[in-house]
Amino acid sequence: MLTAKQAREIILESLRDVTGVGGMFHSDERIGMLGIHDVLRIQIFKSAIVNHAGLRGYRIEFGAVDFDGNSTVGRIQDLIVSLAIESAKPGGAPPDYGRAVHELARKSGKKKPTAARRKPRSADRSAVGMWRTQSGGGKRSGARSVPTKPKKKTAARKKGKTVKSFQPGDGGRRSVAVDVRGRKDSKRALAGKPESSAESSGENIDRLAADVVSWEDRGGTPMSSRESNQAPSQSKAESRPSLDSHIRVVECTPQLETRKVLLAAKAYRLAVFLDQGPVAPGADVQKAKVEVSIETEFFELDVWLDCSSHFALDGVPDRARITVSTKSGVSDELEFTLRVLDFRDDRPMYVSAFFRYNGRPSGKITRYLEFVGNTLRWKAFVPREQLKGEIALPNAGAPPSVEVETEATPAEIRIEVLKTEANDGQHYAMKCFTPQGNWNGPWNLPQVTKDLVNTYMQTFMTSNGDARVASLEGAGMAFWDALPKEARLLLWDALEKGAQTISVVSEEPYIPWELVVPYQRVRKPRKPLGVEAQLGRWISGDYKSARQRIPMKSGYVVCPKTSGLQSAALESAFLTEQLKPNFAPVDEVTPASFTGVDKGLSGPQRDVIHFICHGKTAALQTLELDKPDILDCSMVRTLKGFQNAFKDGPLAFLNACEVGGQVLALDGVGGFAHSFIDLGASAVIAPLWPVQDSAALNVTKTFYTQALKGVRFAEVMKQIRAKGYEEAIDSYVAYCFYGDPLASTSVE
Repeated sequence: MLTAKQAREIILESLRDVTGVGGMFHSDERIGMLGIHDVLRIQIFKSAIVNHAGLRGYRIEFGAVDFDGNSTVGRIQDLIVSLAIESAKPGGAPPDYGRAVHELARKSGKKKPTAARRKPRSADRSAVGMWRTQSGGGKRSGARSVPTKPKKKTAARKKGKTVKSFQPGDGGRRSVAVDVRGRKDSKRALAGKPESSAESSGENIDRLAADVVSWEDRGGTPMSSRESNQAPSQSKAESRPSLDSHIRVVECTPQLETRKVLLAAKAYRLAVFLDQGPVAPGADVQKAKVEVSIETEFFELDVWLDCSSHFALDGVPDRARITVSTKSGVSDELEFTLRVLDFRDDRPMYVSAFFRYNGRPSGKITRYLEFVGNTLRWKAFVPREQLKGEIALPNAGAPPSVEVETEATPAEIRIEVLKTEANDGQHYAMKCFTPQGNWNGPWNLPQVTKDLVNTYMQTFMTSNGDARVASLEGAGMAFWDALPKEARLLLWDALEKGAQTISVVSEEPYIPWELVVPYQRVRKPRKPLGVEAQLGRWISGDYKSARQRIPMKSGYVVCPKTSGLQSAALESAFLTEQLKPNFAPVDEVTPASFTGVDKGLSGPQRDVIHFICHGKTAALQTLELDKPDILDCSMVRTLKGFQNAFKDGPLAFLNACEVGGQVLALDGVGGFAHSFIDLGASAVIAPLWPVQDSAALNVTKTFYTQALKGVRFAEVMKQIRAKGYEEAIDSYVAYCFYGDPLASTSVE
């Protein structure tokens, strides 16, 4: 008969196999707090128990081992004793033992344990209720994301510090993990790495993919690991074929969970990761919709962690990152400590994780917290009326999806602007990345950005000719003055050294970055950013990058017959006839009435949606359709035709007056550009102020002619703006480009 002492030893060895950690465990401690915190690890832990029982000559039916993350060590011990049946051949694995543990041990170089090799257990380990394993010095560093080889004792380990897997080597990005075609060379990637690096953990992720299951969160529970008794489901992340047979698409869910309560009401061990589970209740999540080469095994995401002023984040590595398996859609975990500073502040408490792939924003998760008694809990639900002061996304009702293009190239200058707790339109957090260095810190403006921009733009709108262009340049210098000094120094240095591409991903929607004029001496300013560099803005409200590969093979044209625009018919004919066969089919939507447009856009998916009409900005931006119908920027998000037309991420071109800017809408910051991006547009082109009819036609001809040849969209817009400054025609300067600065019709 299997004894209680042997059962305890089986549990200890199984815990070490799955988590790679040893320590002191109470019999009443839940396994969820020991690193066996989800269904995937529970399945592997059960398999390890069955195997170690078999090595001692006892058979346990895998299906009969029934427990979850809330089960205590003592309960599992009693269960093992009751289920164990003596076998004739000790040392052999039962036939229903899962292959994951054996395979992981083999790949990590760990020998299969046998009774002959096992060291005798000391007497103190048989003490009731508590025992000590020989590894780890009696301390546990927290949960591990996947089973790995037990770590060798190091100086950091002896001090009780957490030794994390997936740490970058050589002080930077592991460049050989995925080559330009997306292949992984695991032998080269592992060269010079510690044994906890990408290959062992990455292989573990793929091996564990065979047991991936989904689970449900429990709202309103204490901050704890998420467990479920659901049966295993499909093993791999749901994927779909793309238009490119060499590409596959898989969607992942960002998660932020507790791994251990270090000190009640004071410190909590948290972990951030991606998986195939549901979105946590109350979480603000932008899912990762990953597009990768069919040959790619896994890729890495850099992680930027943030929190409200109630907390401090400890134990975050300088280069925080996670690795995602493309086969399973599951990542390893990045652990950190949330330390409570002050919970008496009435402002919302939150923790956020922002993900970047190859320097490009690629998703986020924010979870809100509250104190119940002396315990910090996740908020299961945040009513809309309680969102005042929080980082509320204007497109909260839009389908959350983030494209990660593993073949995409980051811009040379990358600017990210996020809202802060104040959420007052005046105080932001900025991150600036350049080849010469990085900076992040507060961006506190002298006044609300909407008012700041309007002040200068009103002066511009009342001027004419050369005075109007001079007014634009003066406003651009004022916008430069409004940037943080550290950011100005970095940007100036990067431009001096020849940087040509600028990406702005911003929750601040009003600053016209295209018009910003860098200068150190007033007499010698540089050209505006939108003229000197290929610049793309992205104002979606979520933390994601715009797409870089945007097809332009077909389109819809909306051109009301009652607009009175002299060049409208010529522009429509140019798009529908003169660009064939490179741009076809292109259909004009008729009639261009409210009902006609919505019905017309319900047809086949097209790559481009082009509007030729009058526009106006008031309380809401509007487009004038066939009289007397109008279309405002709030309506389009609710219309079935527009929802259908933007399903596959088309380019939207609004050749209408005043519809490129942002206005104060019913749901916060709005406007057609924002609404179309909400609906799924890959890029938007639109003017910020009224434009001349003839100039609008020239912009259309220039853009489509160049873009269909493969020229980057931002490069074409740069040429168009330069013409405006050179010829003192502000209509050309009016056009802004929302999208990635390296976006084009083909992958470079």
